[in-house]
Amino acid sequence: MMAASELMGFIASALVLLTFAMNDMRLLRLVGLLSNVAFIVYAELNCLLPVLVLHALLLPINGYRLVELSRRGRA
Repeated sequence: MMAASELMGFIASALVLLTFAMNDMRLLRLVGLLSNVAFIVYAELNCLLPVLVLHALLLPINGYRLVELSRRGRA
């Protein structure tokens, strides 16, 4: 049976893979945010500080860009 931390790693990786299939930038950023959260959980469960730091930094960037895209869409 697969450990929860290993499953989280596969989920996070699948979300990143999914972003490469996206045509819509808003959807890409949303899936990117979900992958950041999944990788943060995965890194925390496995004590992977470099992965944790990377995705903790990418999370607000993806969030900011998503908000920026949403504002442009309304204008």
